[in-house]
Amino acid sequence: GTAHGEDFAGAAGGVSNDVRHQRLPTSAKAIGDILGQFPELRIVVADSTSHAPQKQLGGDEEIALVARPYDSGSTLTVLQSDVAASVVYANPICSQLDQLILRSLMFDDVLKLQVSHRGVFFVQNLVTSLQLLASLRDTHTKREFLELVKDERFDLLIRDLVKFAQHLDFRAIATVATSLMALEYRYHALFRKLFPPAMKAEIPDVATAVQLSDALTRAGYLNSILYDRIAIFINGSEADVSELVAAARVYGTLERFHGEFFEGLSRRLVDEVESMSGSDLATVVFALSNHGDLRTQEPLMRAIADIVGREPNRFATYDIVTCLHGFRRLRLCYEPAIVSGMQACEPQLQHTWISRLPGVVSASRLAMLLEASAYFGIFVPSTTDAILRNVEDVVDYVSERAAIQLVFSMAVFPGVAARHEYLFGLLFRRIGAGTSWEKDKLRVFALWISQMVQFPWLDYDMHPRTVNASLREWVRVRQGHGSPYPREVAQVSCELEEMGVGHTCFKQVDAPYELDIVLEHSRDVLLVVSEVAANTGRPVNGALLQLTHLQQLGWVCHVVSRSQWRDLPIDRRQEYLVSVLHRVERARQLRISGGGTVSVLGSGQGGLVSI
Repeated sequence: GTAHGEDFAGAAGGVSNDVRHQRLPTSAKAIGDILGQFPELRIVVADSTSHAPQKQLGGDEEIALVARPYDSGSTLTVLQSDVAASVVYANPICSQLDQLILRSLMFDDVLKLQVSHRGVFFVQNLVTSLQLLASLRDTHTKREFLELVKDERFDLLIRDLVKFAQHLDFRAIATVATSLMALEYRYHALFRKLFPPAMKAEIPDVATAVQLSDALTRAGYLNSILYDRIAIFINGSEADVSELVAAARVYGTLERFHGEFFEGLSRRLVDEVESMSGSDLATVVFALSNHGDLRTQEPLMRAIADIVGREPNRFATYDIVTCLHGFRRLRLCYEPAIVSGMQACEPQLQHTWISRLPGVVSASRLAMLLEASAYFGIFVPSTTDAILRNVEDVVDYVSERAAIQLVFSMAVFPGVAARHEYLFGLLFRRIGAGTSWEKDKLRVFALWISQMVQFPWLDYDMHPRTVNASLREWVRVRQGHGSPYPREVAQVSCELEEMGVGHTCFKQVDAPYELDIVLEHSRDVLLVVSEVAANTGRPVNGALLQLTHLQQLGWVCHVVSRSQWRDLPIDRRQEYLVSVLHRVERARQLRISGGGTVSVLGSGQGGLVSI
């Protein structure tokens, strides 16, 4: 029989069982269409390469067996229901043409209608044709798809849509954009035509608005005032959690920060985090880490961090990496969440390493996970070793960016480089092999200092080109070879003099650093730094690595946050310094009592208190 079952029309109302071994399309779509028209018909399904019958279908039970795969993998039923639910036809001819189009099962069937019925097509029929072509892509081979986009009839359909794009409503615009992306056909002449009517058309619902936004961002349109209009609509609507998460995923990839959208998102999701899945929470963290204002987003991030700390098993390993990396990008230090997340990843990492199976997390994601904890100086020894063992198995596939992250982590954590000496040497050689180091020159120069101070045994020198360029950036940012913030250091020194505390400013040492303030008759140093965690004030990133270097040289460092110092009223600065000096005294007593040198990694808030 044919795809639409026309050959069986004469047998309607009483199909005989003599109809056997008819050659039917093997797709569940065609069989479902025919069984839907003739429920009493019994069909023998034959293999596509053989005429021998394999299974006989018929009756209500057998029809259900066909209908289930047809509903999940076919196009006709889904599109018919979608069109029926979303389109109100003012003209019966338009409705009949849509039904004719939706009965097509192949690319060529749709394209033939573009020529044979071109004179009577409505604009909605063009939209339905493109939507059906996009839905049929999975049922065709790659070669057939390439022939489709080269077909002159397909080009005629696209040019007609360009011509009549101004007459599309918002739902049709979303359908066209989504269909083009499903076909991976970025026809920018048509995309550009969609923006003016989308700015004027009435937005029907949040789902359609998010659908259009997602298609446009995937097409490369990351900066448009259309997103402002959609954000205002979403904030003013009663969207559910799934729609808000989908919108956050889209707006997290845009170039421009939409503050009002994220503020409304945080306010509406902060009470819903307990009921959200781990993947949804990771999506929200990803969006906020790309575009977020800590003044409004920090409560939501703190609520998500509490869940990561309490229920890490709610998250997949990939989602844990996303969350911890998002905290690191925003400089939000949630130690319980970082420790619990790292420990939750350890069993899977151990299993992957022992079984030698391909890991579900790539080397780049493993580097992000380890760096997310090293960024704040939070050391989880067992998980760190598990990560590095897995990285060593795939060291040939580690990118330069991942190598920089891993070397930084191994330099911050005590004893890790010595335990993984072979891997450390291979990763260090990767720095400077490409161009990724140019995006992070400050860290690369800090790693060169680490080689001089911490790893003199390393039998490999960083390329001079890399060292020289990184040194120039280091000097530019720090405004010379001395203290990077001499003005704030002078202010701290004046306050200490008024308090009667003996000290020395700008002390030179045998290192590429200048000590800001050295307290009298001691090895205690006060350093004014800008790289501190936004919520706790503990040193992070380059400042943490600098403290590690100075600790290696025998100095005990205590940080003064530059941003917090500048925000303090003048009459409260001495009160702040008193709290810092109390911490210095406690650390000194600990050393005298036999506790040894205080580790930078256990410095808590680095001497900062809440004023």
